[in-house]
Amino acid sequence: DLYTSIRNESDYLNANLYYEYVLSDSLGNVLEKKLLSQFLFDHKSGKPFGSTVLGDIFDHRFLILENYRFEKPGRYSLKYSHKMRTDTLKGILAVGLRVNRHMPD
Repeated sequence: DLYTSIRNESDYLNANLYYEYVLSDSLGNVLEKKLLSQFLFDHKSGKPFGSTVLGDIFDHRFLILENYRFEKPGRYSLKYSHKMRTDTLKGILAVGLRVNRHMPD
């Protein structure tokens, strides 16, 4: 399973974040590509989603590829790009990838 991890401050100006990820193999072949929208705050109440231990900083984990299998050993790259209207996203502190072994229900 592949997850996007996002850390944001409470002063992030939008309820959601539009972003695209592109997963490529070592030859640059695109294996997966998708545009996603994830809510970081409730769009009606403004209440933040995610977990926090740092007061106004929130951590989120969103599943992007469930039970994904890399077909061959080697190097892979995952690139993120946001698709918001402003170049700089004030309040977004970090974006990362987490890979977990799939655990069936």
